[in-house]
Amino acid sequence: MRHQSSSLYWALLVGFIAFCLFSITPAQPVRGQTDQLFVSEEGTSEECTQSAPCALDTAQMKWQNGDTVYIQGGYYRIFSTIDIWESVTLVGGWDGAGDGEVVIDPEENRTTLLHWATNAPVFYVRYVNPLKISGIFFTGNLQQVISINGRSTLVLESNYFDDIESAVVCTEPANIIAVNNIFNRCGEVFFSSIPAGTNQSIYLINNTFNMVDKAINMANFEVFAMNNIFSKVDSDVINGKDSYVYASKNLFYESDNPGDLLSGSWFSGDPSFVDPSSGNFHISEISPARNAGISMYIPGYRTVTVDYDGEARPNEGKYDIGADEFYGPGMDMVLTFFPIFMN
Repeated sequence: MRHQSSSLYWALLVGFIAFCLFSITPAQPVRGQTDQLFVSEEGTSEECTQSAPCALDTAQMKWQNGDTVYIQGGYYRIFSTIDIWESVTLVGGWDGAGDGEVVIDPEENRTTLLHWATNAPVFYVRYVNPLKISGIFFTGNLQQVISINGRSTLVLESNYFDDIESAVVCTEPANIIAVNNIFNRCGEVFFSSIPAGTNQSIYLINNTFNMVDKAINMANFEVFAMNNIFSKVDSDVINGKDSYVYASKNLFYESDNPGDLLSGSWFSGDPSFVDPSSGNFHISEISPARNAGISMYIPGYRTVTVDYDGEARPNEGKYDIGADEFYGPGMDMVLTFFPIFMN
């Protein structure tokens, strides 16, 4: 009798343990615990790892909140709009090495996105806090690069926008941080027509605008514009449309209409770009942008400590204006590369 009771006891105990294992043990994730995905122009893998990169559309199906997507230098032809609902970081300029340290150098490994879908944005962003994009070259007569259609936070850092109509169009409230970007041959770079009563802001720090129709055409935003170069802007540099505008240390060249920029927040002079006709917007030794800026801390971001090329700011004790910090022959260059928010 004692033997039968003992057997029953052990049978019940084993059954209880088995029930706990199957019922309480958390399900394993579909993909690993990695928060890094790797993309290459010729990527065919489903893994999206450094040793086995995938295509951009494959990464889009796999990324989750908090992921960083490293995109190898190359040409990426986008045939349909990429919807982004997740808080991800897209980093261009990866060197493509299959192992070892992840090396990011957009100057050496240019990541170019060409959008072949007419009248549609490259990225359609909804309710993302934040989306971070750095080190990517956008070109190809694009109508829109980023369309914000649900309240979001967007960080643009050290990107190059060339021959596009609009970099960012907001149809819903947004908070935008744009640092060290180059905008060349563009229409309305930033555009919004959102009604009053919403909490939204745009920080434009150390950007270079050249040959654009309108730099900022934003309704009912808090606009902060410091250390920017506005070269050959055809219309209003900033049209705030009832926005609050705070600005300082901006350089104007052949831009006759400051719009809502107050007197004293800008000065005139030829930025003396190295070779703007070929897209080289580094400043030369004689540029009035040299040593004319100020240190900038951006709430929710950090102090700006590098330039478009990943070179340290300031170089000579004072900050330069525009996307480039001047380094002449023989000057030591401390390279931290992209992105600032990953360092």
